[in-house]
Amino acid sequence: MPSGVYPEVGARIMSLQDPLAKMGKTGSSEQGTIYLLDEPDAVMKKFKTAVTDSGREVRRADDKPGISNLIDIMSVATGRAPEAIEAEYGEAGYGTFKTAVGEAVVELLGPIRAQYAKLRADEASCCGCSGTERRRRTPRRRRRWCGCTRRWDSCGCRGDACVARGRRTRRPYSPTSRRSASTSSRRSGRHSPTSTPRRSSPA
Repeated sequence: MPSGVYPEVGARIMSLQDPLAKMGKTGSSEQGTIYLLDEPDAVMKKFKTAVTDSGREVRRADDKPGISNLIDIMSVATGRAPEAIEAEYGEAGYGTFKTAVGEAVVELLGPIRAQYAKLRADEASCCGCSGTERRRRTPRRRRRWCGCTRRWDSCGCRGDACVARGRRTRRPYSPTSRRSASTSSRRSGRHSPTSTPRRSSPA
């Protein structure tokens, strides 16, 4: 059984506008969420307007959830330890640190955006063939109405087998058609092939 891998840093990234709420597509504001395909300018704007805490010292602490979240993001984007980031930007101020985090995330997402744009520009080669060609290559399965079970292709028999059993194979069953057939057979004194004759009650 596979075991879970939980990184010590970055396992839970919080919203840029609400450091106490998890970043995600639901439950998080648009300005507080970073998407993989966000333009670099949009990413930089979101980080520059990120909510931080009182003071100006860049360090992780329980009473500094905003700056702690930015340090974790910086650590994940650069692969550096949080302690090294604190040592470098400890006295740089929040504005400088926000810009550095935004630039690191833009650099991290750059190859993803480039590869996505490349694949979107040539969807036909990406999928192997165009949509029209795929439809032409795919054989169309012909469905047959089965009179044995009154379903489409349900018993696997051929049409002549259903005919041999005295069942209808031309059109699908509908309650209206069956009721009309039963009514006409009662009026003529004969039973339709789809109706079951009633047994006479004992005297």
